[in-house]
Amino acid sequence: MPKKLITFTLLSLILSWSIYKNRQNPQFFHQLQTIFFSTVTGGRVTIASDGQIFVTNKSQSSTILISNQLPNGFPLNLPVFPGAQLDMGVSQLENDSVSITLTTPYKIKDVARFYQKWLPKKGWQVNLLKSTLTKWQALVENKIWEGSIYISRSNNTTQIAIDLYR
Repeated sequence: MPKKLITFTLLSLILSWSIYKNRQNPQFFHQLQTIFFSTVTGGRVTIASDGQIFVTNKSQSSTILISNQLPNGFPLNLPVFPGAQLDMGVSQLENDSVSITLTTPYKIKDVARFYQKWLPKKGWQVNLLKSTLTKWQALVENKIWEGSIYISRSNNTTQIAIDLYR
């Protein structure tokens, strides 16, 4: 584990330095990004012109799409906390799974209250697993999807992680 952490840290530093030094050369930056993500994920990486990242891993027969947008196929009836910033959307094409991470300045209790109110109104069942001042976790499901919502707070920011699969 420490060896992987050291490798990842070194790659991150190299990538950061290269971005700073070569910010005027987008082709070099694109190649460097591809090498970085290939090394970290162990798969073949393609970066689209709109910034979406496709990771294909032959050993697991899977393709993962990473983006700063809601993933294709994300259920429209699952409410997203109003005003939350979408940090990342991920979809695994072969397994019909989607994940998003969001951030908001609102407290956990406000975000949790929103999901507890709106999920049932939108046809989702909510099974609360944990509710404390620092985290809230629930299993959610409807007729098509099942998964989890995990809400945590640190540094005056609340993170919302939604993971779903069919």
